[in-house]
Amino acid sequence: MNEQQQIFNKVKYKERRKELRQNQTTPEKILWTHIRNKQLGVKFRRQHGVGDYILDFFAKEINLAVEIDGNNHFEQNTIEYDNLRTEYLNSIDIEVIRFTNQQVMENVMGVCQTLSNIINQRLVELNTVNETNTDNPLLLRRHSLCLASGQSSALLFPSS
Repeated sequence: MNEQQQIFNKVKYKERRKELRQNQTTPEKILWTHIRNKQLGVKFRRQHGVGDYILDFFAKEINLAVEIDGNNHFEQNTIEYDNLRTEYLNSIDIEVIRFTNQQVMENVMGVCQTLSNIINQRLVELNTVNETNTDNPLLLRRHSLCLASGQSSALLFPSS
């Protein structure tokens, strides 16, 4: 596959992705400790390339990008850039959720709760949860996460 056809992790951005992983912001580090190793039921990758963009966090299983926005994201030129980026990602069926640095720093558990809700919703939307497959430990873990968060198990195991 040539460079033009490749969408994920283009070689030309490899060093930049590595640099960003090695120099994460404090909010990125904090959130990463809560979402790594499938703690929310899906695998997140950090500083993952999609097209010509590098996402803070990406869950390929459910096509979810998580962005942590610092103060510069509220300047007009950055807002326009973020909008173009989001439009591109949406055009290839990737949903983008944004949190501010402040939200992560002051309420990481609330951010994780919001992410958990979105993950559960995406799993239902993408029909990745099969209500008859309760032997799968990952599905049971997602079910437990959902119940622990106070959500109805119907979100995870909808009736057919």
